[in-house]
Amino acid sequence: MAFIIVIAFTRLLITCRPFNLKNLYFNLNPFRLFLSRLLTMVQNKAGTFTWTLRYSTISDINCVDLYVNGAKIKTLYESFEEDAVIFGDREITATSVPQSLVGAEAVRTACNSKMYASDLGMFMAGDDITVYVAVDTRVVPILPEWLKNWEKTEGNIAATSDLTFDLYKKNYNSGETVTLGMNGGNGNNTNYLVFAKKRGIILNGTLIKNLQVFDSENGNDWSIYNNTGTSSVIFGDRKLSVTSFPDNLVGAETIRTDCDSKLITTDLGTFTAGADITVYVAMDSRVTNPLPNWLRNWKKSGVTISMSNDLTQILFKKDIKAGEELTLCTNGGSNESVNYIVMAVELETVIPGDVNTDGTINAFDLAFAKQGYMYGFTNTLSYKVADIDKNGIVETTDLKQIQDFLAARIKSFTKSNV
Repeated sequence: MAFIIVIAFTRLLITCRPFNLKNLYFNLNPFRLFLSRLLTMVQNKAGTFTWTLRYSTISDINCVDLYVNGAKIKTLYESFEEDAVIFGDREITATSVPQSLVGAEAVRTACNSKMYASDLGMFMAGDDITVYVAVDTRVVPILPEWLKNWEKTEGNIAATSDLTFDLYKKNYNSGETVTLGMNGGNGNNTNYLVFAKKRGIILNGTLIKNLQVFDSENGNDWSIYNNTGTSSVIFGDRKLSVTSFPDNLVGAETIRTDCDSKLITTDLGTFTAGADITVYVAMDSRVTNPLPNWLRNWKKSGVTISMSNDLTQILFKKDIKAGEELTLCTNGGSNESVNYIVMAVELETVIPGDVNTDGTINAFDLAFAKQGYMYGFTNTLSYKVADIDKNGIVETTDLKQIQDFLAARIKSFTKSNV
């Protein structure tokens, strides 16, 4: 039995008033492609086919409920996550999602809408939000014109069928209209996905630019300051102060985080390097075994920070180029710790063996290296240049290389093969 269904709507209106996406419109043709595929899937079955569109303001996602053969098809996610079905007309699921997008509101588009040669829809921002569009990597070489002024992010989404989507983002103010343009009209790819997250607090320093804090509950306690050193208060919600601090980091541009942000299990924020910088993250020693995954490729500085509650924070560092975005990931979500703090200084340049950092290598450097080896270093630069063989640890073999260099027994230093 064949069925012919004529849809007389010019637009399908979806309203989701309490959330970030409001007044979401899909143009008739791309949405009809979604319906057509569902109809094709069931027309070959025996029995009677029925479908209903029900407008609702009290449904579980406060939007239009689409029913096909009695089963409701969601077109909006309140909280996106891994394993979610990403298209309304394909059984394709997300296998890897950036932590910053876990829990985001999302629009489930129709994959076949990729063929539509005009704008696919629009919605109004229900708050100050960041909108993300995940674009099939096969589309990216010829990016649709409407996305060319969007910012490409470092992350991506992976999905079944060996699909990868690059992420582009753009900020919108509450009440602004977001137009969802065409995917490209090409059948050799999939359609895009759309996500929205409430925009976090944005802070700016000199070296730390566009710091966006994702922890909306505690974000007001985050700040950027430059008077870092002994006795400085390191958290926005605690009166904990520093009792010992690396000499070369005094006055570093610092992100004063909220200690309670330690409980967040997703990314805490992002920032962009305002110049070529060296970034330090001071982690509670109770969190470093094991070290959070995002810090595994950072270098241990060999120097620690002591706090007024007898806690120790271990310093890890990484060089970041100007314009590069750095994501500040979770502290681990443990209550039995304090959160980390972040410091930035201009890109560090040093001379191996120049332990007192005066520009020359002499007997004073050997004396400083011996003192640091025996009693601990108070300067991250000194530790770095005393580690002659670059194996991450200052040892007697490093001291011997400096001694041999001063005695002219060697002309250059040797790195470790380890």
